[in-house]
Amino acid sequence: MARTATADCLRLANDIIAKRGHFYMALSGGSTPQRLYEELAAAAGQTDWSCWHIYFGDERCVAPDHPRSNAGMARKAWLSRVPIPSSQVHIMFNAGNDPDSAAAEYAARLQSLPRSADGCWPIFDLALMGLGSDGHIASLFPHTDALHEDRHPVVAVQPSEGEEWRITLTYPVFNHARNLWFMVAGAEKHEVLARIQRGEHRATPLPAQRLKLMAQPRWYLDLAAAHGTSDHSDSAS
Repeated sequence: MARTATADCLRLANDIIAKRGHFYMALSGGSTPQRLYEELAAAAGQTDWSCWHIYFGDERCVAPDHPRSNAGMARKAWLSRVPIPSSQVHIMFNAGNDPDSAAAEYAARLQSLPRSADGCWPIFDLALMGLGSDGHIASLFPHTDALHEDRHPVVAVQPSEGEEWRITLTYPVFNHARNLWFMVAGAEKHEVLARIQRGEHRATPLPAQRLKLMAQPRWYLDLAAAHGTSDHSDSAS
């Protein structure tokens, strides 16, 4: 899964850089994309890193060096190992910010991206997406107000009482991405994945089912997620 996604990512980035001179990418967090990031770090001479602009789809409100920081994981696995200019790596949260202020500041950073036809929304060349066993994507969790946000590109969200706050891009941003790729691993994801791919809607849609994408998503699955087994060998979809 990771090797296939890496080759596809480099091919996409190089094609877009050849056409437009830059590549805007939103990263996902968690353990699943870490292998991709490590593979990208090993591909040092296969792209012009100076043309890459890195953003994040969501982040916990923790310091960048915290073990649960998405930015910290991506930096350790990839970003510190390739020559992407530091000014082109846009982390979501710094210690000392409150969640709402951090969300507003990140929304301002997104102003430099290409815009949708109506000028309202930033457009990423590629957005990576994970999938929670409850169907959440980024930090768009079931039963949170963020699911209904259609005016702001970035919001603060607390998944449930007592949990740490997070910052997340909202549906309109993901919907406008030119390419959106899911990376899903683990047998615990099989049931929710099957429900999504069958198009099975119940009384309350899963967060992942609320996407209204401009482009067809691409799925990268390990065998455990695809078949509901404990075999974690790589495969792609």
